[in-house]
Amino acid sequence: MAVRGELHPPARTRADHALLDLAALSRAQFGAPDEVEILRLAMDHVAAAGPYSAEAGYLQVGGDLVPSPRNGQTHASAVGRRVRELAGRDGDVAFPGRRRGWALGLRGPAGLHGYLVVTSRSRPTEAERSLLALLVRHTAAALSAAVAHRRNARTRGSCTG
Repeated sequence: MAVRGELHPPARTRADHALLDLAALSRAQFGAPDEVEILRLAMDHVAAAGPYSAEAGYLQVGGDLVPSPRNGQTHASAVGRRVRELAGRDGDVAFPGRRRGWALGLRGPAGLHGYLVVTSRSRPTEAERSLLALLVRHTAAALSAAVAHRRNARTRGSCTG
């Protein structure tokens, strides 16, 4: 790798860029003001993990799954019904005209925080599936932190009043 006494770092690969994107996403999510923003950031970055598109997102609010404002209306009722049927599990979601669709649970220590629903225009590689799984885990962790922060703020507020 030395050329005339100079060291040159190896060229960054697509995987390198994906990991850097994921690290930047994680920092942004942990600095986000609320769960809606955390989910929005995840939906905006799904394509960086591979041949994926974010179709829908849901947050657990008061025992119900509430759709993200970013959800499209094309298949909204069918997708929402399927996600609710999953009852906390991951599962396939049918999207006419698309190869594959999945509802991926955003789980933390306190349980389900919501779902990220993605489709893929081609069969993802093992590395792309791993990147998507990592994105889901980071998103779930950021949601867990936001929920804990909000709960702690409520507790502190009730103790001082």
